[in-house]
Amino acid sequence: MKNCYFRKGSIILSAILLFVFLTYGYGENIEQNGLMTNDAVKNNIALDDSKTTDDSKSEDNSKRYIRNGLLIGEVPVILFFGAKAWNWEGDHSFYSEKEGWFGKDTDYGGQDKAGHFFAHYMLQRSMYSVFDWTEDGSSTKWIYSLGSSLTCGFLIEIGDGFSSKYGFSYEDLVMDYSGILVGAMLDRFPVLGGFIGISGNWSPTDAYLDRFSSNSMFTDSLEFVDDYSGWTFYVNFKLAGFQNLGFDVPLALRLLQVDIGYYTRGYSNYDKNEYASPHERDICIGISINSAQLIAETWGKPSNSAGYNVTHKFFEYYHVPFDVSHSYKL
Repeated sequence: MKNCYFRKGSIILSAILLFVFLTYGYGENIEQNGLMTNDAVKNNIALDDSKTTDDSKSEDNSKRYIRNGLLIGEVPVILFFGAKAWNWEGDHSFYSEKEGWFGKDTDYGGQDKAGHFFAHYMLQRSMYSVFDWTEDGSSTKWIYSLGSSLTCGFLIEIGDGFSSKYGFSYEDLVMDYSGILVGAMLDRFPVLGGFIGISGNWSPTDAYLDRFSSNSMFTDSLEFVDDYSGWTFYVNFKLAGFQNLGFDVPLALRLLQVDIGYYTRGYSNYDKNEYASPHERDICIGISINSAQLIAETWGKPSNSAGYNVTHKFFEYYHVPFDVSHSYKL
């Protein structure tokens, strides 16, 4: 796959996730305030009816603005970024590229495909969290979250198909949609989601750090996703999930998870000259700390706050490297 495509997908994904995390936390704050109001009624505390009505209208307005902002803004945002950052404005006939999957002789050893899967997995689950709130749990949350995620992946690939630099990639779209499907399944079946998660970890390589320039620091910082030799993607099997089946799981076990990861070395465009190294693809198996569960255990009750939700969501997707693992070369 072309080097810059994973970068551009990640830039828009980062912007979407930042907006999603903030709006999700804001939504939870509103819900918590609503619960506090209900408790006050149960305790026979006199409430100002007009204030209650105003709060309800404010919540409805917030939901409407967030829903419409995500739905209406998606296509213009993608097209704007494509034209300005990804050079889609060039006059070029539609074409496709056959990139392969995870083979040793592919451009990036499949690490770009793992990145596509991970990025769209995060996108779907984040969209679901927001629309679950805006739609009050109704089934339209699925239409909005799946529709937004599927459209995002499709439009980016179509834009690439008309670009003189990239080209439509069937393999990329398959990995995009596979990530969305897995994310939707884990949201649809919370018991399963309690056992399984997808996460990623990035440790900047010397080759990446060496390329920074004070004149282009902002642009260079956005290209961290191209540092393939620094990325590892994981499937996490969380022992805390047994609680959802009625088992009494000790705290020490609830905080542990078994990981299966994939990473490559030597495939990045930064791995040149003095940083060049042989191509390597590895599977790693290990045990690590379930940092999202640690947040849930230590934050305190109730935990429906903006700070909690933003922090918890972040650590669901970011793999903190507190682990013991062993790698196997492919």
